[in-house]
Amino acid sequence: MAAANRHPRPTLVMWGERDRVQPAHHLVAARSMYPHAETHLFPGVGHMPQLECPDDFAALVSAFLADAATADQLE
Repeated sequence: MAAANRHPRPTLVMWGERDRVQPAHHLVAARSMYPHAETHLFPGVGHMPQLECPDDFAALVSAFLADAATADQLE
């Protein structure tokens, strides 16, 4: 983990508020481990937001990838 923090890359962490496999409070740890990361908590969603709310999930991923590509072009 320390190496990832020394060389930050575009990172998107998404979590479901009602995730019973990896409870949502783990997002706090992810934020501290990857302070450069963009994070999103899906309200009312469980462990599989990509299946439970695919349109919202896809919109976030698409926007993140577009932003990352733009930032990469600016460097």
